[in-house]
Amino acid sequence: MNASSYNQPQTAKKTVLSGTYGPFRNNDPLKVVIFIGLIAAVMLTLFSLLARQVIPATILAKPDHHIAITLRLIHMAGITIHILCVPYYCLWLNRSCKNAWLLNPPKMKATPAWAVAYYFIPIVSLWKPYRSMLEIRNASFAMRATLTRLLPLWWFSWLAFILLTAGQLAGHLSINVEIMAIRDKLASVADMAGIALNYLSIAVVVSITNAQNKRASELHKNAWLLNPPKMKATPAWAVAYYFIPIVSLWKPYRSMLEIRNASFAMRATLTRLLPLWWFSWLAFILLTAGQLAGHLSINVEIMAIRDKLASVADMAGIALNYLSIAVVVSITNAQNKRASELHT
Repeated sequence: MNASSYNQPQTAKKTVLSGTYGPFRNNDPLKVVIFIGLIAAVMLTLFSLLARQVIPATILAKPDHHIAITLRLIHMAGITIHILCVPYYCLWLNRSCKNAWLLNPPKMKATPAWAVAYYFIPIVSLWKPYRSMLEIRNASFAMRATLTRLLPLWWFSWLAFILLTAGQLAGHLSINVEIMAIRDKLASVADMAGIALNYLSIAVVVSITNAQNKRASELHKNAWLLNPPKMKATPAWAVAYYFIPIVSLWKPYRSMLEIRNASFAMRATLTRLLPLWWFSWLAFILLTAGQLAGHLSINVEIMAIRDKLASVADMAGIALNYLSIAVVVSITNAQNKRASELHT
């Protein structure tokens, strides 16, 4: 997710890259669809998991209770969105494999059709999709040692999710009380594995898509409109980071630091303001999340804690607003000043 993958070539005419499976394919639209779909599935699954921890078991045990029905609908919505993402992922994988054959044909063995089919063949699906993804990675990054930790983690989460889901489905075939209890525990673990798989899948899809676009542009020998050496976060990601659970705890701060460094020409400025701004953001988000979780409970003690959190969240929100104003004004003025200096 670097700046070079965001900028577009500035020449009007360029040679069309073509290989064994036709011209180079831009997978950015598919990348966006997969990103939005998997993030939506994560948010619904995460909400369902947290709600099941807060809501009393007596309510969850009543299938006709409105809260239990709502939770089931939310959980099913997450599963449905996850399933709808599968054909888009398969299409992205097929097109990425075709691009890999164009970028580095001597190192490719898996065909685009088999790269997808491997996922649906029992036993073979335990290792072949990972091998084909390694080939696509190598072709996309020009054999550089990249994603060396991400791909194994992604594949481990895939295997864990598949095995846990299979165990959970097998549990539904039994009427044994002990097996049913194990099945219920597997459901929560499978959900957590699914959340990890979604995040890692997003990272793989985004990284490979951006790498292929960059390599294609290098083959075109086109100049980039901008190439700031210190910028990594693209404009789209700088915004998206705020809406991704867990990632939103640190990535927006990292991107804001990059913007600060570029705006102030790497001078040590806002060194105290930015950490305070980010601390107030985290405090506001966590307090608000705790307050919302409290609304799902009918426990008197939890309701009392929720009311206390409301006041603290309001104070954190006030501090966040003041600090956000200071950050916006400082960076905007610095960028206008630097632009004027570059013009003169």
